[in-house]
Amino acid sequence: MFSFPFFIVVDGLRSMFKSMMLERKFIGMWYKDMCQHISDLQFVDDTLIIGENNWSNIWAIKVAFQLFEVFLVSR
Repeated sequence: MFSFPFFIVVDGLRSMFKSMMLERKFIGMWYKDMCQHISDLQFVDDTLIIGENNWSNIWAIKVAFQLFEVFLVSR
């Protein structure tokens, strides 16, 4: 079974990508039927990050993972 800290980590990653989308640093995929942008899909123990195909998204993902690693190591 998954522990409670795992869900905190996943929620932190999700909120980081949502804030990057609000600041236009990361552009998610546009889903027409729901009329909204999607940045991540979460399954039981997997997270898929999806976005438009451009270099700014690649750099945003790289920065997000590096910041996420710094936060996890510091705790």
